[in-house]
Amino acid sequence: MAKKPKVEKDTSERWLLTYSDLMNLLLILFIILYASSKADVTQFQQVAESLRIGFSSISTSQAAIESSSSGGGSSSSEDGSLDSSDSVLDSGMIGVIDNAISSTDTGESDSEGSGTQDVQYQNFYDALMTLLEENQLTQSVTVSLEEKGIAISFADNVLFAKSSAVLNGDANTIIDKIGYLLTQLPYSYILVEGHTDSDKIHTQYYEDNMDLSTKRAANVWRRLVACGLSPEKMASVGYGEYRPVAPNDTVENKAKNRRVVITILKKELSTNDNATIDDSGADTPAAEIAAGANGTAAEETG
Repeated sequence: MAKKPKVEKDTSERWLLTYSDLMNLLLILFIILYASSKADVTQFQQVAESLRIGFSSISTSQAAIESSSSGGGSSSSEDGSLDSSDSVLDSGMIGVIDNAISSTDTGESDSEGSGTQDVQYQNFYDALMTLLEENQLTQSVTVSLEEKGIAISFADNVLFAKSSAVLNGDANTIIDKIGYLLTQLPYSYILVEGHTDSDKIHTQYYEDNMDLSTKRAANVWRRLVACGLSPEKMASVGYGEYRPVAPNDTVENKAKNRRVVITILKKELSTNDNATIDDSGADTPAAEIAAGANGTAAEETG
């Protein structure tokens, strides 16, 4: 009996396996690149959903074809046909698309949160400037709005009498109004700084400029706490004459150096961040800031 001739397997289309894998990898690459760009989230979700549906349909059709051809004896991977592991879009690739959508959504959410905070700080700045204009203080109080937050710098005569750390009546009103505005503002930390000029001082109430600046900052801190601000998210510090914004060589420059600065920070600080927004040219490392007011020395009573 004559032997049947051996039928050689057709391997002419095995290149399709490599080609389909290459297409899968390219598709994953472009999906990730697209997700990491500033793309429209809604459109991206629509595209990703269309890809998911389309490729799932292809996978289903392919599975059906393979199932129908399995009876003909040519479904083995050895003969060059595509088995179930070679489907165009498997569960792992669907996961890549889902992760890309999630990462895009997260980035958009963070961006929106930052934008909302910027609007809140701009509104606070506008309200503060209106308050200063109403009280004719625009020449004595400077406000700086920067990426870190807001710095409010008071000339010393706005809040205190000469060589005194006791807030005057008008000062209490202004601080109270600013304190109310701050209760409506999301912030990470508030630092109150006291500064003086280089003229020496020594009285029964204040040992020196460092003592005076520290007590001035502490009294402003206490007033803000009384407005309802959290003492755990605030600190006061005195620098005396050691952080001037101008040389102490004229009456005008000395007046610039006598100031109290309230710095409102937007974000949490790390040990490498600087906590001040000031013109003195010196930065305060966050690690050096202690929570709460500095000292509880006796107040001036005269």
